Amino acid sequence: LDCLGRCAITGKTVLLHLLQQSETSGRIALPEHTVMCALTGKRVLSDEVEKSAVSGRAIVSTALKTSALSGKRAEPEFFAKCEFSSSEVLESELGVSQISGKRYRLDEQSRSTVSGKTGHRIEFVLCSETNQPLLPVEAERCDVTGKIVAPGVLDQCEVTGKWVLPSELERCAATGKKGLKRLFVSSSVSGKRLLEQESLRSATGNFCAPIEAKTCPWSGRQCHPDDLTT
Repeated sequence: LDCLGRCAITGKTVLLHLLQQSETSGRIALPEHTVMCALTGKRVLSDEVEKSAVSGRAIVSTALKTSALSGKRAEPEFFAKCEFSSSEVLESELGVSQISGKRYRLDEQSRSTVSGKTGHRIEFVLCSETNQPLLPVEAERCDVTGKIVAPGVLDQCEVTGKWVLPSELERCAATGKKGLKRLFVSSSVSGKRLLEQESLRSATGNFCAPIEAKTCPWSGRQCHPDDLTT
């Protein structure tokens, strides 16, 4: 029995001198079930090697690295780090940011809808209206809400001159001007929305449009209907 051994691959019991030992694990098998690792040059068992996803060579499994992106395994020389996430992936799975020049994982790539530049997603901001990515230097900011948006989204208040989100504006029913919502009042006569500066105010604090006002026959003044009596 001292002269016999078991092949780790076939399970056959054979004379010990017919078996070869793996230089990495110490396991033994028949010579036809051993291979030479193309990376380390060590002879190992056939079930201890894998085919490199890049070079196609038979490499001992413990010498291979696994890509954090695709799960592919290959020699360390074909790997590099993403400079944003620090994860190790194949060099072919990395891109170079057109913003910072840093290397990044391609599955975390983003592209500006304004300039078309590509880079890592953390280098971009999202338009609060369209949810599309763009660079911080390409973005515009609403003067009221502070939200970041893409160029061309903001509209101007014709009263204050501020650039704001369209949702922050209303159109005056009397003059057609666009202004911030906080500058508007409702007509107590028709319910129409008016710029306060373009409306008439009653003594009790109600408003109306100039076209809804009445003329006092004594003074000739235009007044809110609530301020007139017979």
